[in-house]
Amino acid sequence: MRARGRRLRAQRAPIHAKLPIGPLMGESIQFLGWWWRRLERLGQSQPKKTGPAKQPDTEPQLHRCANERQTRGGRVNDAGPGMKILVGLGNPGPKHANNRHNVGFMAVDAIATRHGFGPWRARFRGEVVEGRLGNKKCLLLKPQTYMNESGRSVGEIVRFFKLAPDDLIVFHDELDLAPGKVRVKVGGGNAGHNGLRSISAHVGNDYTRVRIGIGHPGRKEIVHAYVLSDFAKADREWLEPLIDAIAEAAPLLVLGEAATFMNEVALALREEGENEAGASAPTKGEGQRRKKDEKDKKGKKWDVIKDINDINDIDSDR
Repeated sequence: MRARGRRLRAQRAPIHAKLPIGPLMGESIQFLGWWWRRLERLGQSQPKKTGPAKQPDTEPQLHRCANERQTRGGRVNDAGPGMKILVGLGNPGPKHANNRHNVGFMAVDAIATRHGFGPWRARFRGEVVEGRLGNKKCLLLKPQTYMNESGRSVGEIVRFFKLAPDDLIVFHDELDLAPGKVRVKVGGGNAGHNGLRSISAHVGNDYTRVRIGIGHPGRKEIVHAYVLSDFAKADREWLEPLIDAIAEAAPLLVLGEAATFMNEVALALREEGENEAGASAPTKGEGQRRKKDEKDKKGKKWDVIKDINDINDIDSDR
């Protein structure tokens, strides 16, 4: 009975109990060791690939990521140290296109046209165009956030390219300057200009301002209506030459030559005024004819007055 029980238990035992586990495990470990040594020999026999030594990263952190940025309409290339942002202040829409408050828009539009900048694209809560002034990479920006929120658009583009306030040049209207005058300053007060106040709140105060004089209406209570009204037809005589002169001399601004820029603008306006004066000056013969015509008109006027007096005398006699 005992022998029969042992046979039955042996028949019911699992399969691994019947195998020679010890010898199999030893052979498996030997095989794995041989394969590992073979892989090591193969790795040592192949020469390691060597390349040029990695150069230290000397590009400033301030502008490092700007080259890899991409605009919605196309890639912005070569955005690095020395790039300038030129901002024109104004209000969007055809309703405000000719307002005195939009003279900043007029200036950057003229710069883009004069220096062959690319097409305008919607970006950074405004309209942006890319080009060069001299050898400087520049972006022109017209915020579309309305004047009082200009800083939202300007702050976004400055942060995107990781620029400093001194890389920013802002063109704006100036009540405290006579019409046709231009002054450049860095920092300082905002003189009640809401667009400048908004920009200073977003990027700081140490940026360049190009102040384009539009004159003061004389009374504080009508300033708002004055800046939001269109330039008069008479203003076009100085406005168009002024905008052209600003566009022509704009490369001096990005080079940091503000004094030279102002001199060039003033000289261009003076030459324009002299040319107009020379073209409108009458010759000697024309002057004599004008005097004769004025004398004849005065004589006719007095004759008419005399006739009217005679008629009045007749009526009084009646």
